Amino acid sequence: LAAQLLEARVPVSGEALAQGVRAARVSGRFECRGAAPQWVLDVAHNPEAARNLAANLHGQPLPGRTVAVLGMLDDKETSGVLAPLVGLVDGWHVADLDGPRGGAAARLAQALADIGVSQVVTHADVAAACIAAQREARDGGVGRVLVFGSFHTVEQALRGDVLPPAEEGWGL
Repeated sequence: LAAQLLEARVPVSGEALAQGVRAARVSGRFECRGAAPQWVLDVAHNPEAARNLAANLHGQPLPGRTVAVLGMLDDKETSGVLAPLVGLVDGWHVADLDGPRGGAAARLAQALADIGVSQVVTHADVAAACIAAQREARDGGVGRVLVFGSFHTVEQALRGDVLPPAEEGWGL
């Protein structure tokens, strides 16, 4: 629609438009960075997005353990987000999120405990959780670090110095 509205001022061929749509990427949606470990950033903050994330993880298996960095806002459906991912994650680093809707790591840890997950470490913020996940990955055996749960979580992870550099065209 935008291209159609601009057509008189900026002509765009149908092929160019189709090529642009094929090449389009949404930052923070299964954004993969680096290798050994691979870091995956996904804002998945509702059950549907978490199911899509789980399907993407299933579709791109990697050797080694997967550890997660999770931060969620208080008003999100935690159990619906966790359920599709619980069997795919081997260790959890949960983080507090600041702000009026910010969620507490303790609440996430309790939600994980309620569904039988015992390997959970709480952190004061996303940066600390990312550093801990990176340290765990350096110790070996981690093939993937998954950062998810909120736009705030992904944005805070991107502000730190832990993540591998983005490929051209990526970034929030």
